[in-house]
Amino acid sequence: MKKEQLLDDLFRVAVVIFTSTLYSLSVIWFLEPANLLAIGITAVGQLLNRAFNLAQISIPIGVFTLIFNIPLCIYGWKSVSKRFVFYSVLSILVQSFWMMDWKWVRVDFGINPNDRFFLGVIAGLLCGSAIGLALRYGTSTGGMDIIGQALALKKNVSIGMFSSVVNIILAILAGGLIERSWDITLYTFIFIIIFQSRCG
Repeated sequence: MKKEQLLDDLFRVAVVIFTSTLYSLSVIWFLEPANLLAIGITAVGQLLNRAFNLAQISIPIGVFTLIFNIPLCIYGWKSVSKRFVFYSVLSILVQSFWMMDWKWVRVDFGINPNDRFFLGVIAGLLCGSAIGLALRYGTSTGGMDIIGQALALKKNVSIGMFSSVVNIILAILAGGLIERSWDITLYTFIFIIIFQSRCG
């Protein structure tokens, strides 16, 4: 029984590493060039990264991902389960690593950054598949997954509904109010719709 449990845990760890890497690279390769937002804590990190860049201060998205997930992990430890939080912490560390603005990570696929529709669709498919796979095997990608899981357990609130509301608010704040570009908001909406269809 212990051997079966160990193999199951190792498999889930591999799932976390794979899905977190896929999600992170999708953000870096497709959302960032188009100036579009991801979801949840990653989106908050993107917004702060851009705000600091305007002040000529370079703080990678990965730093914000790590910092803002710490209180969420503490909350998840008390509200969800220790195993769920373990997978969340592993995912957060993987995401933070990939989003540290390493130059060798960035790949030029020759896609026009202004082709936001295409980039949003590709990112939605990849990010949604990554999150969906993680949730399917009972793991987590951290961030809003932790709050969503806690609400689902305690308040019977749909994780998908909670995630959608939060992401829509962030998209409106980013595109309409902060960057003064409703194009960014609309194309981010397209990303969110495709993302939700893949991970739901």
